[in-house]
Amino acid sequence: MQNRRLGRSELFLSALGLGCWQFSQGSGFIGRYWPALSETAIREIVAVSLAGGVNWFDTAEAYGRGQSERALARALESLGRSSGSVVVATKWWPVARTADSLTRTIGQRLGCLEPYPIDLYQIHQPYSLSSISKQMRAMAGIEQLRLTADRYGKTISQVALNWLVNRHGETVFAIPGASNIGQAKANTETLTFSLDPEEMERIDRVSQKVWQER
Repeated sequence: MQNRRLGRSELFLSALGLGCWQFSQGSGFIGRYWPALSETAIREIVAVSLAGGVNWFDTAEAYGRGQSERALARALESLGRSSGSVVVATKWWPVARTADSLTRTIGQRLGCLEPYPIDLYQIHQPYSLSSISKQMRAMAGIEQLRLTADRYGKTISQVALNWLVNRHGETVFAIPGASNIGQAKANTETLTFSLDPEEMERIDRVSQKVWQER
């Protein structure tokens, strides 16, 4: 299958990806027409897609509140696909959420997709209680965090938590949750590195800007 470069990024995606909404159970009136697939069926779908040249998989927070993300990760792992061998795309759901909660939901998405990273992170639909401009500014803030995370070899959520704990010296304590061993381990590594004053100030400016414009 033909691969195409995604914009100006370093990602090369197959012309067709696999949407993974069906990897979760539907709910409500519409849900009865959206049955849950078995783990075997999901694994077979992913395997056939990979064999056909598909190299990227699109899931989302809204697909069963993480059900689809977890099912995709289990299928890829059972097929022996290591982290970095495929492209994983997921999306954050902006309805009834302010843009400055992005770093928190990224941590949740990473926990569901463990051990796979988020290669492409998208806004699910262009409407929300917060404006598109605020959401895009929040995404720009995530990019600043990503650059810092890359420098230290850490995840965005670890950098954000490090900044939060150290922002006011030794007066703040944090109690992040963990839904699996990977998240718990990542939490313990949050304070094993130091952000320099310039990085602290840059992240602080982004945070304040989003907060003021809510």
